[in-house]
Amino acid sequence: MAGAAVSFTAQYRMTDATCHLPAIAAEPGWRDLAIWALPPAAYALASDTLIGAVRAWALARHQYLTGDAGTPLAILGGLLLWLLRLALAPASTLAGFRAWGAHGAGGRPE
Repeated sequence: MAGAAVSFTAQYRMTDATCHLPAIAAEPGWRDLAIWALPPAAYALASDTLIGAVRAWALARHQYLTGDAGTPLAILGGLLLWLLRLALAPASTLAGFRAWGAHGAGGRPE
């Protein structure tokens, strides 16, 4: 938000110095509206995209370096969902768990 305020202030000062206008003004029409509105929109889109990409990279790197499987709350939620499935469909849940255990221990799933 501070970047937008600084950008607006710089545009205001530039327009006042070069055109001697008391405000940033554009002539009526689509072309002038685009010239006035597109730079801040492009700046917002580019900065949000960059921030998202850097954040995703940092989270992936952190997970790779720490081997973090998830937060304790996510693990607890997964356990509660598994217990709910066990209560609703015990036979298929236990069969799937046995197959997963055999596969995880180096065996082949049935």
